[in-house]
Amino acid sequence: MPRTARPKKRNPRAKAPASPLDGLLAALADEADDPRVRAWAEKLIAGDAAEGEARPKRARRKTQ
Repeated sequence: MPRTARPKKRNPRAKAPASPLDGLLAALADEADDPRVRAWAEKLIAGDAAEGEARPKRARRKTQ
């Protein structure tokens, strides 16, 4: 059988690359003296992590 020239499918659940901002927020959360600033930075880090993991499934096209 001949091989088809189709591109390889990408993993839809692949993790998004880490941004440089993540490291900055982690350093801010570690070094913050004010608990409000620490909580804000930790909330941002948790929100970014959850956003990258929860990806909606793509709907399939309806064939007729």
